[in-house]
Amino acid sequence: LSSPHSLASQKTEVLKFFLSLCRQPQILVDIFVNYDCDIEKTNVIEKMANELAAVAKGVVIQDHQVTDAERSIQLLGLESLVAMLRSLVLWSRILSEEEFAKDDGFGPADSLDDQSSDKTSSDDSSSSSSSSSSSSSSSSAAPPSLANANMGNSGSSLVGGEKPVDIFTQQKLLKQQLAHGKAQFNIKPSKGIQYLVDAGILTLTSKDVAKFLHSGEGLDLVAIGEYIGEYKPFNKSVMYEYIDGFSFVGLTIDMALRQLLAAFRLPKETQQIDRIVEKFAERYFQNNPESVFVNADAVYVFSYHMIMLATDLHNKRVKNKMTKAEWIKNNNKLNEGTNFPEHFLINIYDRIAEEEFKTRDMEDHGSDAVDPKAKQMMIDKEMRLMIQKSQEMMQEKMQSNSVFIRSGNIEHVKPIFQVVCWPMLAVFSQLLETTEDRDVLALCLEGFKCAVRVSSIFYLDLEKNAFVSSLGKFTLLNNNREMKQKNVEGIKCLIEITIQNGNHLRDSWKQVLQCISRLAKHHSLGETILTISSSNNAGSATSTVSGPGAGSLP
Repeated sequence: LSSPHSLASQKTEVLKFFLSLCRQPQILVDIFVNYDCDIEKTNVIEKMANELAAVAKGVVIQDHQVTDAERSIQLLGLESLVAMLRSLVLWSRILSEEEFAKDDGFGPADSLDDQSSDKTSSDDSSSSSSSSSSSSSSSSAAPPSLANANMGNSGSSLVGGEKPVDIFTQQKLLKQQLAHGKAQFNIKPSKGIQYLVDAGILTLTSKDVAKFLHSGEGLDLVAIGEYIGEYKPFNKSVMYEYIDGFSFVGLTIDMALRQLLAAFRLPKETQQIDRIVEKFAERYFQNNPESVFVNADAVYVFSYHMIMLATDLHNKRVKNKMTKAEWIKNNNKLNEGTNFPEHFLINIYDRIAEEEFKTRDMEDHGSDAVDPKAKQMMIDKEMRLMIQKSQEMMQEKMQSNSVFIRSGNIEHVKPIFQVVCWPMLAVFSQLLETTEDRDVLALCLEGFKCAVRVSSIFYLDLEKNAFVSSLGKFTLLNNNREMKQKNVEGIKCLIEITIQNGNHLRDSWKQVLQCISRLAKHHSLGETILTISSSNNAGSATSTVSGPGAGSLP
């Protein structure tokens, strides 16, 4: 979705799939439990919400700013976000019927496509009856990473009081700690490592820290290079373990160096680079003892020459590029007094000239290619990368012992909402301010109603106050700006939310009462002005009839 090279038709099909997925409450919760709550897997629901929010932000009121295809794509993104919220409301309906009035306006008949009331009712009852059984089934089917956790509290729990935390919620909290540690690492590497050690996620051993750096996802590549390039003995031992974690067996020297430099950015200091390249040379020669290199020292010197060649060929400030003849001459007698084969040197020169050494975050996404042929080449390249990554994930899944868990715990909605609500709030608020499109306004206001409902069910005061406050500001009742019809619709939505969730608004009542008080004040002021105007008009008419000369004939 974020690629500038993919076609509108491709994005449309992907978004249609997401929309269908977002309309399936059971699937959404199951994906969250099996992926977002697994510390070793990607946050699928969180990433999906962020991607959909990015797509939906493009909806604008000026039709000339976007094509019909682009607007359709953006609306599909917005519909998917709202469908996700409606699914969370539907999944929470068991608790909703216990805590709220049953006629809540969020029934399945008017909320989700292709789902009847009978089916929803049976789904709810089956979910309720499966909550207790889910505990035992989850225990036996939990992924290996969850095996040592306490499984005693995996059933559903009461809302509003102290709640036991199930194994998946524990795992999600651990994953959030890991994400925070990575954020700290990206700012100051040593501080991030210490945070993860204090949290019990890492042990302060070079092997464990190196494994963490190899995980890669969410880590800043500059920070990785900075950490393993440090002069401290522990950082040096981590660097050794980190590079030993690569396998260069069967790779040409330039491909091996390319693989290493894709994982992190080299530090700026020469001595730091020197230690890293020296260890790389040792590892490469260890993996390839039968290569053209006589020893690790020859690998070390040649690696430096490749880095300098790449800099020379791809640095725009270097006008006089190194030629093949100069490249061959520079590597004369470097292999322990002997020469490298000429075809070996030429092949490496050609490959480096064709593509510079890149880290993972330097992939060229560029802008939309004007040339259809170039655009198709980029699409094909991205498609190959997607297929390769999918195959790797499928292979990894086949080799693992994990199983897919089917959730029956209503409490799993709470962490899902806490993850997805913030990008949704940003999108809904922005679109309410910028659009006059009735369809977009209706979807955004529906999103507000669903979000407040879920946050009320689970007593999420921070999230609930944020949505109510944002909607209250949109009504314009608290300022003197000109009010439009969309602001009136916002007032109606706020009143509906108050009627449906009044017993659970808590601190949000302050914002609601302020808006209602302002509304009553405006209404009273309007009636006063109307009364005065009517009186003035009546007085003027009386004065005209009964003035001097009235009723007399000339």
